[in-house]
Amino acid sequence: MPPAQRGMNYSTVSISLALCKPQTDWSEKERPFLIKLLEKSSSLKRLWELNLEFKDIMKLKKADGLKSWCEKAAKLSSFKSFVRGIGQDFEAVNGAMCSQWSNGQTEGQINRLKITSARCTAGQALNCCAYAFWLIPDNFTESDAEPLSCGFSSY
Repeated sequence: MPPAQRGMNYSTVSISLALCKPQTDWSEKERPFLIKLLEKSSSLKRLWELNLEFKDIMKLKKADGLKSWCEKAAKLSSFKSFVRGIGQDFEAVNGAMCSQWSNGQTEGQINRLKITSARCTAGQALNCCAYAFWLIPDNFTESDAEPLSCGFSSY
């Protein structure tokens, strides 16, 4: 009798990450399973193909392909909300794809401010005041003072 072979277990996270890559980037261990998975589920295969197509459109900045991609993706329930979001400001998304400029620096600053705000409203008053301190101008006097609100309500 041949020795028992141990089966492979795949987490949903590892499958999701693998399906974000083209087949050529799959590891040798996961390739047979993923091929079989895509053969068994035509809807999953369609999602995978559309995902890779969108990544190519973004990577290569092929703005002319965005509209046709949205039309195809809108037919699948998994992409409906995403496509609706793109459609709400299609010109901005299309323009961002054509632009050579990045808004990464701006987005980083916005995220930093959101984190600061979240810390303030999470009950960490000392952190809030420490973060707010750098907003106070050098010529600030006590007579200019107004109550500092970090989102806390008075009882």
